[in-house]
Amino acid sequence: RSHGQPDIALRATGYGIPGVTVDGQDVNAVYEAAARAVTRARAGEGPTLIVADTYRFDEHSFGLVIPGEPYRSIEEVDSYKRDCDPIVLYRTVLLEEGINEESLRVIEEEVTEAVKQAVKFALASPMPRPETLPDYMFNSPVAGARG
Repeated sequence: RSHGQPDIALRATGYGIPGVTVDGQDVNAVYEAAARAVTRARAGEGPTLIVADTYRFDEHSFGLVIPGEPYRSIEEVDSYKRDCDPIVLYRTVLLEEGINEESLRVIEEEVTEAVKQAVKFALASPMPRPETLPDYMFNSPVAGARG
């Protein structure tokens, strides 16, 4: 609502990069879009803007709820969690494709442990030096610009 071009993916054109919109609730659609973007980037063709249309289960900021005027009803959020959670939806796809519950349980345990280790590593790692901020940016910073 704050921009003349409501299709966010089309805004990428203004930066000279492709943009694509995918169903962010569809794990396969997100994977395929990301795989294409990674292939482009590794081929030296630059970044891709991926707009994953999705439903945010939690608020992006604390305190958005106005007393007497909920941002979203509990019923709405619960229905999306029940019917549209990408993890739950993809779990169903995997079961339909023949992966059994025990295999999924093992995968879930492995992923949970990998995330715990990644968090542990991140918390133990030194903060990046400010001068490394522009490293790996698509374009060079504007001379004289301050952050």
